[in-house]
Amino acid sequence: MTLLNVLFGIALLIKKLIPLAFVAALLFFFWGIAKFIFKSGDEKAIEEGKRIIKWGLIALFVIAAIGGIISFLQQDILGGSVPISIIQDQKP
Repeated sequence: MTLLNVLFGIALLIKKLIPLAFVAALLFFFWGIAKFIFKSGDEKAIEEGKRIIKWGLIALFVIAAIGGIISFLQQDILGGSVPISIIQDQKP
């Protein structure tokens, strides 16, 4: 297994995990919005809702940036498609 195969494997794993992380961050963001709206009478809950919204947006941005960086590295730096040896289950 070459270094290129290892890099493609890591990139493939991260690309598979990015949608799950994005959904989790989006749910976190919406949880903050719901908390902000439905607890509008409680100042402490409003501040916590704002904090959750802020960190949810930061998480969404970071996840999107990581996805873009991985795509850039895979397409432009590493040459495009995943080698077939990564996809197939090889026996030594």
